[in-house]
Amino acid sequence: MISLSELKLDFQQQIENDLRAARLAAGDKNKQRDLLLKRKAEIVATQQGWIDSHRYLLDKYCRTNLPDDYVPNSLRLVLCREQWQHDLWRIVKLTYWSMPPNEYVGRRKRILVFDGDYLFGLIGLASCIWGLTARDKWIGWNVHQKTEKVDYVVDAYVLGAVPPYNGRHRGSKLLAYLVASNEVRDIWKTEYGFSPAVVVTTTLFGHSAVLNRVRHNGARLWHRVGYTRGLGTMHFSLETIRLAKELLSRLKINVPDRLNSGPNWKLRLMRTAIESVDFPSEEYLEHGYKRGIYLMEYAKNTRQFLRGNGRELDFYGYSIEELMESWQRYHSKPACG
Repeated sequence: MISLSELKLDFQQQIENDLRAARLAAGDKNKQRDLLLKRKAEIVATQQGWIDSHRYLLDKYCRTNLPDDYVPNSLRLVLCREQWQHDLWRIVKLTYWSMPPNEYVGRRKRILVFDGDYLFGLIGLASCIWGLTARDKWIGWNVHQKTEKVDYVVDAYVLGAVPPYNGRHRGSKLLAYLVASNEVRDIWKTEYGFSPAVVVTTTLFGHSAVLNRVRHNGARLWHRVGYTRGLGTMHFSLETIRLAKELLSRLKINVPDRLNSGPNWKLRLMRTAIESVDFPSEEYLEHGYKRGIYLMEYAKNTRQFLRGNGRELDFYGYSIEELMESWQRYHSKPACG
């Protein structure tokens, strides 16, 4: 076992390297994407055996091609309950998603969207993170109101179509429509006893071609309200996280584990570890990737309700069928390329 001083030095060097890589990529989408793919590859490597043993799920449920003019007639939502459904979700995230896998804790629902017998895409809903300045400014609530109503704000932490529905077939944009449906909202209500008032999501590169111009009945469904601070942990390697855990264990500093510390458990872990070696945590947590913040209101009086004005939400009440009609009207023609 290495000495504590050596462990501290290793950790310091590791976070220096991670921050340098993040800042070299700042402002360059291709470099940022490459760095995230590198971080994802580290995670995939630790799960390669599981992936190989479950690849049959992709063969069974994922299409390999579609006619150029293909348009789905209907989609069905399947809430993950059985193990094969959770396994399908997991292998799709590990195989098709560019972002490193990162699952929320707390309230969380995984929704598989099927086109007949084939997987169309994923919708993941979860308890919202507490601190998101642009969202809170848009709502206009104070701390008391936020404490009372924060459960009515839900994050879409996963939202995307799988190949070949994504890309030129605009499947991810169709899922952006479906999030506004009664059927998606009712899944949350059935599970937790209340309907959300608003859904919030963040996009990696600020502007989102998927969420922009998603409109129904002449109005946009998703609105960009600002950007994140560009602070977090996604630039840290698995080795950095491992060193942080070992360091805090050796220092006998207790940080609540993933299951008991809420959505920002990794942020708290890294902040505590960085400060334990007398480095400024804000500086090393600032990766510079300012994500766009988008939200979609379920009700006509969303903001008033969240500020404590009004006892009930006045829902728009869109069905999947009518939202799919809007998608077909505006976006169903495949993109070029």
